[in-house]
Amino acid sequence: MNELKKVSNLSLLRGVWKHHSNLVEYIEGLRKENGEAFYFSFGSLNGFFLNRPDLVKTVMMERWATYPKSARYKTLSPLIGDSILTSNGDRWKERRVLAQPIFQTKIIAGYREVVEKEVDLSLSMVKSGEVIDAYSHVAQFTFRVISKIMFSDDIDEVFEEFHETVLRIQNECTVVALYPFEFMDNLPLPANITFKKLSGIIHRIVDGIIEKRLKNPDKDSYKDLLSRYLKQIDAENKNFSLTELRNELVTMLIAGNETTALSISWALYELARHENHQERLIDEVKGLSMPSGEENAFQFLKQVPFMSSVINEIFRMYPAVWLFSRQAAKDDELDSIKVKKDSLVLISPYFLHRNAEFWNDPNTFDPPRFERPYNEDAFIPFAKGPRMCIGMSLAQFEIQQYLFQFFKKFKVTPGCDLSQIRPKPLVNLYPNAPIKLMVTSL
Repeated sequence: MNELKKVSNLSLLRGVWKHHSNLVEYIEGLRKENGEAFYFSFGSLNGFFLNRPDLVKTVMMERWATYPKSARYKTLSPLIGDSILTSNGDRWKERRVLAQPIFQTKIIAGYREVVEKEVDLSLSMVKSGEVIDAYSHVAQFTFRVISKIMFSDDIDEVFEEFHETVLRIQNECTVVALYPFEFMDNLPLPANITFKKLSGIIHRIVDGIIEKRLKNPDKDSYKDLLSRYLKQIDAENKNFSLTELRNELVTMLIAGNETTALSISWALYELARHENHQERLIDEVKGLSMPSGEENAFQFLKQVPFMSSVINEIFRMYPAVWLFSRQAAKDDELDSIKVKKDSLVLISPYFLHRNAEFWNDPNTFDPPRFERPYNEDAFIPFAKGPRMCIGMSLAQFEIQQYLFQFFKKFKVTPGCDLSQIRPKPLVNLYPNAPIKLMVTSL
């Protein structure tokens, strides 16, 4: 392998400062200049950007224990503490053991009726001929689904506060994550102060839900994720504090709402721009109905292979989490790349999924590409290996149900100039402007 090019400390500091509002565009420029693997230094940090599937597989699967999540994930600590998302080692294993049974496919399939009812409710509020803001509309649906699955109850009264707070957290957290020196996380800087204040709002909402449940004399009769979590804690004899429980629930609530809403929104966006693919999807779902029985819920995708391809293509082009960071626990070597202990390793699903060596015409929305063989190591929308997203099945289930019901009833066309919409990289991949779509009954 040729010697890696290096992006200097000063160059990167200047670049990040100049392009902090759109790091995707900046990193794209670095790729063109330095290739698919390069070395960088940024303040007190040194590391590598790796955009090759063989290297990604090594880091995330074959030597995952050598490359735990980086210390930069602690940026999220004011919001979610040392949760399943941010922890490593034994602490992470403990949290994974607790959560794994809750996210089995048979458990997720058991929430089918909840998802179907919420899809029906969401679509009943759509009127033919009106223009909707795709993300705002879908986010209400995903929030109701995840709140019902997690807590059984409608918590619509906190949706606006929760949603607005999470969007503000995304902005502030991105600022904090880009600090060049870790000690800055603890300084009384405006972004730190605001982030902690906003985290307190989310904590208040979820603490109130937990407190209400614990005071409920019928708390043992619930079958939602909160109830299952409490039972798992008892079964494993874990001395979990209410703060630790809240941190896990906040992680699930935010991840289960934002990432799924964004995936559905991007799907509607691309299908509105590509009438041929939308018509094929409409033709596929026409006349079909969901098979009865929870055991058939996940098997249904076999009946709608093109919809499955559409969903995968959205995951490829718009992975909800667009950047992962790992940190070497010891000196290592990756295909002749010498990695020193504590070096950062940055892996981006967004850029790996747009590597032209593995994806033909990667910037084009082309669902049929998933009807052909492809390099599975170049497709990591939920990461790979033991740290793969635990909520993957739930996200896929919701997206499948929503798109199936939506395109049995409606078609979408642009309600604004969609060519101006671009991904806005915060913690998740948001649109840079509202996705306005005209909805018409079939």
